[in-house]
Amino acid sequence: MHFRILAASALLLALGSCYIPMRFEAEIAISRSGEFSLSYTGILAHAGLIPAFQTRPLSQQEIDRRARDIEADLRRDSGFSQVEFVGNAQFRVDFFKTGNIFVTSSVSFVRSDSKILSINYVAETGEITVRGPSVPQSQKQAVLAAGFNTIGEIRIITDARVIDHNATGVVPAEGGTEYVWIIRDINTPTLLLIIG
Repeated sequence: MHFRILAASALLLALGSCYIPMRFEAEIAISRSGEFSLSYTGILAHAGLIPAFQTRPLSQQEIDRRARDIEADLRRDSGFSQVEFVGNAQFRVDFFKTGNIFVTSSVSFVRSDSKILSINYVAETGEITVRGPSVPQSQKQAVLAAGFNTIGEIRIITDARVIDHNATGVVPAEGGTEYVWIIRDINTPTLLLIIG
């Protein structure tokens, strides 16, 4: 019993600020000039509210308070137009952000310590790397055992030269090419696309 509590505590510490993408659609448009947009519509689960990752059961009052705190924290980012706690550790969100990656160098959704989608530019190499959602291998079984999973679709549309990707589909799109990733479960390989 003591070992299980310690293991749960360690997992909670690792996942404490972690968001798990659930049912969602996301799209990134990025041009060769560096202009980008990033959108995410769907469900995010917060590990700190998942009962399996708690060292003790939370009262409904504590759950409500934590949910309000998480919602307020997310809303600090002006990219969120909707954040709604729907119960069972889950939030329904709409997010949209634009910018120029050559200016900002890096952008992350949800944030740098809990990346679901990220765009990074390295001036020395001239490469832009886009990465998608990933739960550490050591934590996947616990997430699944708690009844959570990642299911969704991610599209990246670009007119730039893509030098590497692991998309499940590639189709022509207005103004460029559309790369599509179908995320069937938490074990789907992590999205990767490199523009060079």
